[in-house]
Amino acid sequence: MNVLAAAQLNMVFAAQSLFRETMPTCSECEADECESRGRWLILPDEHNNLEWSFQCLACIRAWRGRALVRQGLSQDKILAQLNQEYPLDLPDPHHEKNS
Repeated sequence: MNVLAAAQLNMVFAAQSLFRETMPTCSECEADECESRGRWLILPDEHNNLEWSFQCLACIRAWRGRALVRQGLSQDKILAQLNQEYPLDLPDPHHEKNS
């Protein structure tokens, strides 16, 4: 591994540790959400520079659902595919169960 690649890898690890220390805010709906209930994406900004963006599962499902509508799938097939790809029944590790 060359020096540049090693430096870039170190920057990625540093960024990931920063992400874990705070609860990310969805870039679409601005909801604070547990990291396990969303996805980090690399998207271009208005100047076509790549930047990290967090999106909650609800916004990802809406985005994916719009894509599936454009493909002509029925609402039942869209819901089934969304539930398979992005299930909403993930546990939230920040909320303890009362038992």
